[in-house]
Amino acid sequence: LDMENVFREQLRAILRASAHGPVKILFPMVSDPAELARASAIAADEAAKLGLERGKVPLGAMIEIPSALFLFDEMAAGADFFSIGTNDLTQYLLAVDRGNRKVAHLYDPMHPAVLKALSELAESALRRKKHVSVCGELAAQPYGAAALIALGYTRFSITPSALLKIRRFIQCVDAGKLKRIKKALLSAKSSSETRKIIADALKRQRIAENLAPLSH
Repeated sequence: LDMENVFREQLRAILRASAHGPVKILFPMVSDPAELARASAIAADEAAKLGLERGKVPLGAMIEIPSALFLFDEMAAGADFFSIGTNDLTQYLLAVDRGNRKVAHLYDPMHPAVLKALSELAESALRRKKHVSVCGELAAQPYGAAALIALGYTRFSITPSALLKIRRFIQCVDAGKLKRIKKALLSAKSSSETRKIIADALKRQRIAENLAPLSH
């Protein structure tokens, strides 16, 4: 938003592309409802200039910083959908710089605090009837995908290199049984405990052992 001219130019390009197929616009690093409203207003202005009907292109927000997590309900009124960026959300929740070798080992998306935040977001999205997807390394690892399924998530954005593995994993697991471990996950006091809870659940389902846990 600091470079509004560039932002408008990018929006125009995306909006023009909507003439050739379904398009959605996802705003990254949104911190509060006012910021989302401003971005949406600019998008609406550019759409009007192109003669597009209001609401033709769905507008969404990335949830990847703590302020957006706590203001989700307020932001829901101004967004058609959401995507949760687990990499940055984990980094900011745990105050860990992934690029700093001295503290990078503390970065852990399986941390109980991260899972509790994701659980709250899933419940808020369901309550507000908003589609929400998850992107980042958490969804691209079997243990992470298992945790997300347990918390109620059904939409993942995954890198091509991990797609086949995660698709195979999801086909093998019983989502209903995984959801039964939600309470245990949210009661865990450490990352090692969350991993053990998931490992035990997958063992009960006889999931292949070569589906390695999310490393830490």
